[in-house]
Amino acid sequence: MPTSDIKKGPLYVDSTNNRLGIGTASPSALLHLDGTTPSIFIQPSADTEVAAIRFRNAADSNTLGMIEYNHSEHSMSFRTNGVSDRVFIDSSGNLLVGTTDTTVYDNNANSSVDNGLNLRGDGKLDAARYSGIVLGLNLTGTDGIIADIRKSGVAVGSIGTFGGQLDISGTTNGIRFGGQLEPIVSRTRTNDAVDLGSSTYGFRNLYLSSGVVFGTTGGTVTSKTLDDYEEGTWTPTAVQGVTGFTISSAGYTKVGRLVTVNFYLNSFTGGDANRLEIGGLPFTSKASTYYTAIFEANQEPNAQGRVGNNAQKILFWDVGSDTRANYTGNTLTSHLIGSITYETS
Repeated sequence: MPTSDIKKGPLYVDSTNNRLGIGTASPSALLHLDGTTPSIFIQPSADTEVAAIRFRNAADSNTLGMIEYNHSEHSMSFRTNGVSDRVFIDSSGNLLVGTTDTTVYDNNANSSVDNGLNLRGDGKLDAARYSGIVLGLNLTGTDGIIADIRKSGVAVGSIGTFGGQLDISGTTNGIRFGGQLEPIVSRTRTNDAVDLGSSTYGFRNLYLSSGVVFGTTGGTVTSKTLDDYEEGTWTPTAVQGVTGFTISSAGYTKVGRLVTVNFYLNSFTGGDANRLEIGGLPFTSKASTYYTAIFEANQEPNAQGRVGNNAQKILFWDVGSDTRANYTGNTLTSHLIGSITYETS
């Protein structure tokens, strides 16, 4: 090693610090290039070869890092800690992280990539992860929009936060996810301004574990909760007036506290002088209220029926009187058909 600096044209070697300067007499690094457009060319002897810059370990001289260009594939890879292809750029300009396979995501679910990221040259972003969160977004300052979604530069929606809660909005309306789902307009919670579905396009079924509250205005409930709907059958029984009959059909529909029952009875037996009463209603009626039945009975055109208060039976009278309907075994040989709607207790 010479004891003095060496200078040859634009090439300068600093013997004290063992620095090489090209285009400069004051190299500030082991290799210092100074010029209008300084460049380093690495050119293999054939276009099918691979050129690389290697970074080695001082202790064992193992190559731990590398920048490599494959001339036959026209691709470039970056390696760290001796692991191949941490970052890979293929000939189409796709930037791949953790993989060299561009099928990080495909529509046929044929990807063999468990973990990897593809920043595609055509503008699409593909990501795959075998386990755990795939996409993490963290707004660390004040509330606002986290993801702004646009079509041809025009805003069509956003995902953001407000009051520590998640907002998903279209151009105007949206939903806030907090302790409950709430409608928002222009990212502000509002009442009586946003529809769910439309007259043309509606949702199909709504499954609830509790009830539906109607008529809320500004947090004030103006009507009751609809918390029950059911359909079923019931079994009419002969309470008095007859001893038996055949049940052709008997069903009910209950919406909230309002229940409608229907019945088709025939082949009555054992008629007597008592007022006809049919029991077995599926629910007890509300107290202090009476309900009128609509029905058809052969050979008894003037009959009427009703459900009394706090009862589970239908009582029959002659129209316009408080006397029993004259039902005997002879007059009910055909049928008794009817329905009645009443409130439950």
